[in-house]
Amino acid sequence: MYIYEVTIIVKEINRQGVSVVIPCYNSEETLGDLLEEINLEFKEKRITKYEIILVLDCPRDGTLQVAIAQQKKNRKITILELNKNFGQHAAIFAGLEESKFNFIVTMDDDGQHPVNSIYELLAPLCGEIDVVYGVATREEHNFVRSFFSRASKYLTFKLLNIPNAKDLSAFRGFKKITITGTNFKNLTSGVVDVVLHWNTNKFLSIKVEMSKRTKGKSNYNFYKLSKFAIQMITGYSVRPLRIATMAGILTFLASFVLLTFIAIQAVRGEIIVAGYASLSLFVLFLGSIQLLTLGLIGEYLGKVHEHSMGKPHYLVKNVIKP
Repeated sequence: MYIYEVTIIVKEINRQGVSVVIPCYNSEETLGDLLEEINLEFKEKRITKYEIILVLDCPRDGTLQVAIAQQKKNRKITILELNKNFGQHAAIFAGLEESKFNFIVTMDDDGQHPVNSIYELLAPLCGEIDVVYGVATREEHNFVRSFFSRASKYLTFKLLNIPNAKDLSAFRGFKKITITGTNFKNLTSGVVDVVLHWNTNKFLSIKVEMSKRTKGKSNYNFYKLSKFAIQMITGYSVRPLRIATMAGILTFLASFVLLTFIAIQAVRGEIIVAGYASLSLFVLFLGSIQLLTLGLIGEYLGKVHEHSMGKPHYLVKNVIKP
């Protein structure tokens, strides 16, 4: 019975086709092994209708040479060269624009995402599920890095009112209909997961065993993770502005109550020495709220300015077909 079900699923996968999109940056040491693993996995699962789209995000090592060498071995590989380093999500969008099949898988180039779990991402897509995330059973980074990354992503997605924030991952499979109608090139900034949440609510997460990084190091540091969070918050929702407005209203009410209390004390003659400490704290608190609000407004205005300039989200310099 199980073999029969697998056969039916594989037939459906081959009918829909699979586009594997891999953003690549300084992955000379890991990319070759990853592509050979994918090729062997698809042969073993008898998945024949697929393509692999490598998006080279202006790497500084020999990633391009490795990609070209692998393309000579596997004619299902297409290579996109971006004109400069636009970032991971911009690179993924460039790959999605190039993709031609109905099932799409995105994964990293460092070999940590388990190739043998690609089938597990694809199988639910043969039914009603639109997006499947492969979530690590245990953290692949050190505790501090993993905690900061997960906490920032969780709080950011919660702020954007995106459900199941803790189950998001860069190892994902989804149907092409979930990105249909999105003009990737006209986005001034973009994050794949938010775009997916725009178009569907049929999500599933599965546990996968992530591999340990044996070569190279992560390109994400605390600064880039913070920048990513700000980009997420200001790029897809006006909720931060509404929260800032509510904070302003609450601060005003608190100020009014405090001023009323002080006025009553003054009338009664109970104030002998002005409260320097309480006044200083109140001014600092009010100033921080104002600066936060101005910063948020500045971020939104900056995005409007970028959009008015026609700044592209990515620019493909060269497409190397097999």
